[in-house]
Amino acid sequence: MGASGRYDRSFEVYDAVESVRQRRGAGFYSLWGYADHTMPLGDAHEYTVYLTATALDYPAAAEADFTYVDMGAELVLPHAAWDHVLSLAAYHSAFGGDTLERALVLSAATSRDLDSRRRLRAEYSLSAIDGGSRYRYFDGLSHRLRLGLDSLSTPALSWGGNYDLLYNDRRDLADEYGVASVSPVRHGVGAYIRYRIRERIVLDFGSEARFSRYRDRHRMVDGFSRRREDVFWRVNAEIDYRLLPGGWRSFLRLEWVENDSSLEQYRYGGPQVSAGIGWRFP
Repeated sequence: MGASGRYDRSFEVYDAVESVRQRRGAGFYSLWGYADHTMPLGDAHEYTVYLTATALDYPAAAEADFTYVDMGAELVLPHAAWDHVLSLAAYHSAFGGDTLERALVLSAATSRDLDSRRRLRAEYSLSAIDGGSRYRYFDGLSHRLRLGLDSLSTPALSWGGNYDLLYNDRRDLADEYGVASVSPVRHGVGAYIRYRIRERIVLDFGSEARFSRYRDRHRMVDGFSRRREDVFWRVNAEIDYRLLPGGWRSFLRLEWVENDSSLEQYRYGGPQVSAGIGWRFP
């Protein structure tokens, strides 16, 4: 569990009087927690139940507050050189105090060691999503395929990469202004490097790039029609410092994100800085 304070320069608000989006930086607080419990099931099998929760609080913009709670169970089924995992989970998210999504997620994952330093992993998940009363257009299904490779070069240096394919089939938004798709087909790649400088100090570097193409064109009542296509990228660096022997840790994270969209209202980007403290139980 932990807490942090953050600043996001790309934060935007909508000015109802001027009918325009205004960019302004915003500070916010983040709280998070995770707990799990693993129990043996026979000689080689085991299952784990877990609960995770996250909350973002914007003191100057309560309409942007976000909460997320996820709980589920995983069953580990080793077979030969492979480790198979089946899981069933449910999550609930809220935005600005209103329910955003409720979902049931079924996942199947597998992984194996290629050698003593490299591990291959793959996962497929299917989500049945129910949008909140203000977000019924999120109703539908979401399919996700993840492929990844993790490598340990030295005891102090590890790295990895992944490919992510997301396919959405949502109800989509239709109102008096027109029709807008919220059903992207998304391809993403990412990479990370982790280096342990000393016993208490760890450096993390990461990058991510995504291309999203939405299933249907945006069609407005004024005759405007265009398909939304987004190119998103993110780079980040983080230093993690263990304060004392035990679970107390602090971190400083620098991040830059950019989203270039074929629709101007979805373009954003800029730096984000966060610092925090957390406790990791043994």
